[in-house]
Amino acid sequence: MNTEDSCYLCGSNIELLHSLPKSNNEPFKIVRCKNCGLQRLSPLPDKLTIEHIYTQNTSEKYLEFEVFSSRYLTLLKRLLIIEPLLKRLKKLQGGGGKPSLLDIGCSTGWITSVARNLEFDVTGLEVNSHFAQFGREKYNLNIIESYVEEFCSDEKYNFISMFHVLEHIPDPIQVLNKIRALLYYGGNLLIVVPDSKSLGVSIYKEHYNWYN
Repeated sequence: MNTEDSCYLCGSNIELLHSLPKSNNEPFKIVRCKNCGLQRLSPLPDKLTIEHIYTQNTSEKYLEFEVFSSRYLTLLKRLLIIEPLLKRLKKLQGGGGKPSLLDIGCSTGWITSVARNLEFDVTGLEVNSHFAQFGREKYNLNIIESYVEEFCSDEKYNFISMFHVLEHIPDPIQVLNKIRALLYYGGNLLIVVPDSKSLGVSIYKEHYNWYN
């Protein structure tokens, strides 16, 4: 059992990096494992806390452009980051028709829709009903409302993607084992998480917006 005073991956001791500004009178800290270097929030938010945070972000502007609140920044991210990343991923498949992709934590589905445009056979997985419904209506996507831990499927996938999802999961080992069972043999998992050594973190430190 993982505790708040140890690393939930390797069980080693942790150290404090930042104390974050209070949000809703609940202070959080960023801690780092002294052994493997994993950084995480402490205490880890539970599902109800995370659901409360994301149900507050349901305005039309947020749903349309997500965290950027800008069509131009969203377009830049698609052209410079998302499309090249998915194209590299698709090259791993080679021939054999459309590769299947499960996009875990797909939010409004805009990245999932980019993958479909690149000829992936896509399925989205999202726990927020507002986001999921928006993605179904705007992009005509197959988005299933479920946590990955609770997701049941007889289907296997060539690829599974997780864009800024793993850092929200309290038991990543359990989730990664579940994902392994959902992948075809030789399938590939794409994980994108915040970079603790990014320029933004070095400048803003505890005020970096991905921490909040």
